[in-house]
Amino acid sequence: MDLSLKKLTTNITFRERANEKGLFLKRMGTLLQEGYSMKDALIFLSKIEKGPSINWIQSIQEGMLLGNSFHLELEKLGFPTKVCAQIYFASHYGNYGQTIMRCGDQLLKELEHKKKLKSLLTYPLLLILFLLGMLLMMRFLILPHMEELFASFDTTTEIYSNWIVRFIYYSPQIILGSLCLIILGVFGLQNKLKKGTVIEGITFFINQPFLGSYLKDYWTSFFFQEWGELLKNGCSFQEAILIMRKEGASKLLQETGDLLSEQMQLGKSISESLITLPFFHEEAIIVVTHGESLGKLSTEMLVYAAYCENELTNKIEKLMSKIQPVIFAFIALMIISIYASLMLPIFSLMEGI
Repeated sequence: MDLSLKKLTTNITFRERANEKGLFLKRMGTLLQEGYSMKDALIFLSKIEKGPSINWIQSIQEGMLLGNSFHLELEKLGFPTKVCAQIYFASHYGNYGQTIMRCGDQLLKELEHKKKLKSLLTYPLLLILFLLGMLLMMRFLILPHMEELFASFDTTTEIYSNWIVRFIYYSPQIILGSLCLIILGVFGLQNKLKKGTVIEGITFFINQPFLGSYLKDYWTSFFFQEWGELLKNGCSFQEAILIMRKEGASKLLQETGDLLSEQMQLGKSISESLITLPFFHEEAIIVVTHGESLGKLSTEMLVYAAYCENELTNKIEKLMSKIQPVIFAFIALMIISIYASLMLPIFSLMEGI
């Protein structure tokens, strides 16, 4: 496949629905668990798949003929980094088909969470757009008429004495300025993240008060699940680090492996080495210390990974249940404030007549 066509295929797949990716991985994992080779599984799926999956299969087949790994081809096709990393690890510790199936399930679960969040936010966002439209309408239609009304009466009442009325008057500038600041902030953040390492980028987001707990649950679940599987299948932690540092691994895994390798070369234990990483809760280090002392590190890592995944799911569900009422309350307060700010000057004018 020529480069331009491959780029086109990649761009198209980025826009495809996440459930297609999840279902594709589940089917692939099922076939591998039934004893199919990767080649035979792809050939079979090419006969039954429709839509974007056909493009994925063709791209994967061509890439693997060139010697590329399955997870690398998925990464080129826009599959999430976490999914590609899990499949990469599975290629070393076994359970390949099961891991691919689990990745498919994860994508489908994430899609369900996104659907719930979208359904919760759609109506509030429409109300916010309505509120912005109402502000602009008041600024360009109602306020000019009120100015004429106040000017026609001999009164000392000042229409712009109320701060909310002044806010309405300057609302176009405020809205435009806010959009410009958001755009500049996004570009500035992107440039900052590009200049640093992947770990530095994750650390930046983890240090944000609201995001830290969610991201630590997410990354702790990921790393502990994969490390636990490696240890369970006979790898030492040092061997797990070597796997992370291989050329085929993602940048995040390579950077993490390099950092852990440096720490362990200094004679530090696994738990002491993990402290240098920003991904984990304090309890995670305690779990590792306890697992090392009992010789049950793989078991405790897998149990704690499942615990963190469950905690993350519960936190997201609680967050989604709180977002909508807060937005509704804010919009209601704004509408009442705007209405009151417009009526009060009129009442003052009527009293002065």
